[in-house]
Amino acid sequence: GTENVVPSEDADYIVEKFGTVNTIVLMVPRGDSTKESLLCEKLQDTDHITSVVAYASMVSNKIPEQYLSSEITSQFYSDQYARIILYTDTENEGKEAFELVKNVRTMAEEYYDSDVYTCGQSANLYGIYLILMLTFKNWFLPILLILTIKCSIWINMAIPYFMGVSLCYIGYLVVSTVQMGLR
Repeated sequence: GTENVVPSEDADYIVEKFGTVNTIVLMVPRGDSTKESLLCEKLQDTDHITSVVAYASMVSNKIPEQYLSSEITSQFYSDQYARIILYTDTENEGKEAFELVKNVRTMAEEYYDSDVYTCGQSANLYGIYLILMLTFKNWFLPILLILTIKCSIWINMAIPYFMGVSLCYIGYLVVSTVQMGLR
């Protein structure tokens, strides 16, 4: 039965059933639907990108946005930017994820000269690693720092587990948030 399944087993079951899903959001300047459509096609053909959600790919750039309600277009457009959501099959961090973020930015910059932004777990972690690497001017110290923080989070989560004491959800959030914030 599934009534006594712990959350980590639930997460493992979901990954086993549906695979890993990692989201990257790409923000590009609004206004050129042809560029947006071409970029979406190129992104769709990229390894590890399983789905691309954008106005050009979901609605079509052949339908002028003026014909649709703002409830629909506001999901894809702000005043200055078009949002393209990429679903990938990579983990949140690691060589594949960071390489994909780099490739997505490079592809977007081929169509748009400036004002290209990425966000999402992988993009943020990639940015953090680059900032740490530039700050320390060394590739080893950022890895050591992140490893230390991850180990301390593991210790704080493992102690209640091995003692047989349940950790309330708020406690988990506090430990994770405070220690991740120290990064």
